[in-house]
Amino acid sequence: MLDGLHLSREAGIAATEAAWDVQRALLDHLERTWRQPDNGLWEVGGRADTSSTRR
Repeated sequence: MLDGLHLSREAGIAATEAAWDVQRALLDHLERTWRQPDNGLWEVGGRADTSSTRR
C-alpha cells in the first residue's frame, strides 16, 4: 500500500491529507508490531518454513 502511494505521487497524483493520515497510521502500526510473530509468507505455525531447504 505504501508503495502504491509513493508510485502515485511519482506519477504526479497529488497527495491528500487523508492519504498522509493513512500512511502515518500504517507506519505507526508497523513500528508497534514489527517484531511480533505472525503467519506471514515464510512462517508456518509461528516458525520459519524450511521446506524449501529440505532434500
